[in-house]
Amino acid sequence: MDELGNYLLQMACWLIAFWLVYQLLLRKETYFDLNRWFLVIGLIVSIVAPLFPVKYLVLLESNVVDLVDKSPIITKNTTNAIDNSRPDILLIIYAIGAFISLFLLLQQLIKLKIIRLRGNLMVVEDQKVYQTGKNIVPFSTLGAVYIGNKLNDPSQLKCIVAHEKVHINERHWADLLLLELVRTLQWFNPILIFYRKAMMQNHEYLADRGAIAQGISHKIFQSILVNQMLGQNVIQFASSFNRGNKNKRLQMMNANKSKTIFKLKPLLVLPLIAIILFAFAEPKYLYNTAEETSTMQEGSITVKGKVVNANGTPLTGAAIIIELKNTGTVADNDGNFVLRNVSTNDMLIVSYIGYQNIKKKAKEKMEFTMERNIIAIADDKKENLPPPPPPPTKQKEKLTIVDDDPNKKDLPPPPPPKLSVQINSIKKQENPLLIVVDGKIYHENIDDINPTEIESITVLRDKVATDNWGDRGKNGVVEIKLKKENNEVFTVVEEMPQFPGGSEKLIEFINNKTKEVAEKGETYIQFTISEKGKVENVKVAKSSGNKNLDKKAIEIVESLPDWTPGKQRGKPVTVDYTIPVKF
Repeated sequence: MDELGNYLLQMACWLIAFWLVYQLLLRKETYFDLNRWFLVIGLIVSIVAPLFPVKYLVLLESNVVDLVDKSPIITKNTTNAIDNSRPDILLIIYAIGAFISLFLLLQQLIKLKIIRLRGNLMVVEDQKVYQTGKNIVPFSTLGAVYIGNKLNDPSQLKCIVAHEKVHINERHWADLLLLELVRTLQWFNPILIFYRKAMMQNHEYLADRGAIAQGISHKIFQSILVNQMLGQNVIQFASSFNRGNKNKRLQMMNANKSKTIFKLKPLLVLPLIAIILFAFAEPKYLYNTAEETSTMQEGSITVKGKVVNANGTPLTGAAIIIELKNTGTVADNDGNFVLRNVSTNDMLIVSYIGYQNIKKKAKEKMEFTMERNIIAIADDKKENLPPPPPPPTKQKEKLTIVDDDPNKKDLPPPPPPKLSVQINSIKKQENPLLIVVDGKIYHENIDDINPTEIESITVLRDKVATDNWGDRGKNGVVEIKLKKENNEVFTVVEEMPQFPGGSEKLIEFINNKTKEVAEKGETYIQFTISEKGKVENVKVAKSSGNKNLDKKAIEIVESLPDWTPGKQRGKPVTVDYTIPVKF
């Protein structure tokens, strides 16, 4: 009912706008054809315009970046909603009124059919004329003229037929039938009483002018018009000889022709059109960040590129995303990709399992050559660091020792070397390093980690360490990533991870945490959602410049509950995620 009510309200506004312009500016002008089409266009616009509302974009600052769908999730408040099982009383009342209006229109058509069947057919001036057994006002509709039984004077009949023939030739009945259809939809709208009166009055002006143009004397026509003032109207969508204000019709017959400049008066409806379009324009909400807003204003390009490895082999399925945004794509079988609506200020990040990520500034044509990912080391001072652990040696599942002693059996392989040997020099430092395993601070004995289970080690120093881990990383950070059964980390997947309750609940969760902080700023936090929905590997992707806010942002993200994991080809996978935390 809300959508129907909005449609009917807009329809009423359009009708009022066109009627006001006609009533105030056009009704006294002698450009009757122009006035006719102005009123007809008003009816058509009132029906069509509400179906195509103007839409405008509203950019809202968002506290969350969804890596798949940037459209906001709007949930309607159903607390006060009417139960669907209970009929809407207003809708029922409107339907009854529309049905009655339609029934009355059909009744008029049936009445016209009966008059035609019972009337006597004659031909006057090559025009079909039906004479009824009642004293009615002469009228015409649907290609025929209808007169009463008391109209027998040939001169009067000829004059009236000439008048009604103009109505028929110009198809005024089609205007009135359209008006009746609008009245069926707007049966409750009193403005249509005046709109109909204005339209029919203008029709009579046109018919009077047309009849006089055929050579009928002004005085004779006016006297016949006065004589026909008695009688009754029969059909609502018919053009009647006696319709309209008689005094005004007589005045218009003798009125001087309006100035040509007055033909521009209908254009004065344009300000009202603009007001109505603005009043009923529909906003399209788009959650965005400050960076996204600025780049949208600077224009965009279409990026076409290719992703290959060092041997030139295409990397099918490589993920290409815009840094800190939620748009991206994947490379096809030939390694090619296309990204549209990309700002020239954006940075593109390409990732592929087993290869080092590449970040480049966007341009129209790009090519990415990816290198195998072994160990990533970030160190501002480039100090001498301990070597990475050697690759594990392939061992047999069992070792069989042959001996003369038959009591000796198969022995298991010796245990692999411990990690302590590999990072012994790091452990001996005076200030202990922060050890992070799979995104979580590690408090256990590092000797318990099996080197064969390590996928990669990243060593962070100085500013790089504090930017990612705050004060906890001031002495340096060793990030250890363990191998997993499915160790591929995705950036864009078919089904992105979902926060419990959706994006709105995530925004609400972060807002509840940030409103307790008095300082202002915005920190971008990057983390991964594991295949089990756990929030892991939380770190700063872009600092706010305030270490306290960065630290607080990390704490907020680390406190997030478990998510519904992302899925690729129907299987849960690990997905990288980035959100801005705004204080």
